[in-house]
Amino acid sequence: MFMAAQLVGGILGGAALRGMVSLGGVHDETGGLGTNGWSAPVHVGAALAIEVAMTALFVTVILLTTRCDGAGPFAPHAIGLTLAGMVAVGIPLTGASLNPARSLGPAIFYPPALAQLWVFIVAPLLGAALAVGLIRVIAPVARPSVHVPVHPDGHPHPHEGHTTVTA
Repeated sequence: MFMAAQLVGGILGGAALRGMVSLGGVHDETGGLGTNGWSAPVHVGAALAIEVAMTALFVTVILLTTRCDGAGPFAPHAIGLTLAGMVAVGIPLTGASLNPARSLGPAIFYPPALAQLWVFIVAPLLGAALAVGLIRVIAPVARPSVHVPVHPDGHPHPHEGHTTVTA
């Protein structure tokens, strides 16, 4: 449901932007409703690599700072500064997608962007998966041991004379 809500929100945002430009007299400085894309000297492979790397770094920061042993009250600052850095680096290169919903919304209302949209759907998904895999290797979450009383017949039992199994 969360992903569906993001996609619907991206589409509604793209529609609102299109409406403001078409009907509201707002000037579109980007010429493409802020869609993502690349052109020379960046090629498709570079665009894919840039978006995967930026998303992986961004999601890594989010996951590490928001977990129970993370940055606590400083997590929003770390996330915001990382996003600002990704946008500063990525906008001139690819438009800095970092999220398929952010790319889908405006692309629907600016058809020339649809040809390159696949990169901005695939790369963030790959980058997020890379981040999760990286964290599982470099900084796994410590799992507390759970003691479950077990009766000799193998079933949990709350009475005296039981043994303890650590999960």
